[in-house]
Amino acid sequence: MDIGHLDIEYEWFLRKATKKIAIENKWINEVPENTITETFYDEDYFNQIDCIIK
Repeated sequence: MDIGHLDIEYEWFLRKATKKIAIENKWINEVPENTITETFYDEDYFNQIDCIIK
């Protein structure tokens, strides 16, 4: 079972969407007018990163 889009499907369900629509702060490859409205930055999250491997 592929549950990779379960969060998006749930967001559409909550919004009672009748078609695939853009969701703020989410990238959805199935929505052509997809935009990210805000930049995600969580200082607590970034402070927990010990090492970045490139």
